[in-house]
Amino acid sequence: MTTQLQLNTLEYVSRDELAAVLNAVFADYFVKIELDQDQLDDKIALERIDLTMSAGAFSSGKLVGFILIGIAGESSYNGGTGVLPEFRGNGVTAKMYEFIMPRLRAASIRTQTLEVIRENTAAIMAYQKIGFARSRTLACFSGRVNISRVNNFVELRPLDDIDENVVAAFYNFSPSWQNSLAAFRVRTVNHSLLGAYLHGELVGFLIHSGQRVKQFAVASQHRGCGIGKTLFSRFAGQRISITNIDKCDMATCSFLGNLGLKLFLEQYEMNLII
Repeated sequence: MTTQLQLNTLEYVSRDELAAVLNAVFADYFVKIELDQDQLDDKIALERIDLTMSAGAFSSGKLVGFILIGIAGESSYNGGTGVLPEFRGNGVTAKMYEFIMPRLRAASIRTQTLEVIRENTAAIMAYQKIGFARSRTLACFSGRVNISRVNNFVELRPLDDIDENVVAAFYNFSPSWQNSLAAFRVRTVNHSLLGAYLHGELVGFLIHSGQRVKQFAVASQHRGCGIGKTLFSRFAGQRISITNIDKCDMATCSFLGNLGLKLFLEQYEMNLII
C-alpha cells in the first residue's frame, strides 16, 4: 500500500483505538496478544510507557502503526512495535524510528532496549537495519509446579518492598525491563512480594502478579538448601509462567525445569545506542 502516512506521537490517541490497533496487529503474531483497556493501562504503567515519546503512523487520521516507548532516566524501552497487515512492507517501522529518534535524543535518552521472538527473523532484520544489536537470549517457562520437599527452617513472609542494595548480590543476571523492581513499584498493578528468611535473615524473595512470576532470587551463599523450592511451594500444583530468564544462567533454567516448568519461548534482547 502506498498511501501517504502521517507521523505523530500517541498522547492524543484514545486507549480504545490504541488497544484495537494493538490487538489487530498481534492477532497473527507468533504468540497472540489481546489486551482490553484495563490490561493496556497496566502495560503502560508497568513498562513506564510515555505516550508523548511514543510514535504513531496514521492514515487519514486513523492509527495504523505504533512504537510504544518506555522511559527511565537516560534509558528507554520498546514496549511494542506493530503495523497493521495492509500497511506492512513499506518500511513503516523505520519511518516511525526516524520520527521519534530526534525526540529521544533531545530528551537525553542514550539507549533503547527491546525483546523480539527468536523466530521473528523479519523483525530482527528490521531492527538490525535501524542499529539494534543482540545482547542476550531470554528464556520463557510455564507449567505446573511440582514440589516434593521444602526447607522447614525457612520462614516465608509477605513484604511491602525490598531494598535493592540488599538483593543486588542475589542476582545471577539483570532482570528485563518489565520484570524490574521499578516495575514492581508501580502500585496501580497488583504485585505480591514474598520473602524467605533463615534465622531472621532475608535469603531469598519472589515477586509475582497472580500466576506470573516476575522475579525470584536466592542469596548465593544459601543456595542448594531448598530455599528456592520453598518460595515456589506457594504455587505447588498450580500452573505458572516466568519470562525473560537469561539463557546463560544454566543453574536457574535447570532449577525451573526441575520444578516441572517447560521452555515455551525464547527471545532476543536487543540494544540500540541512540
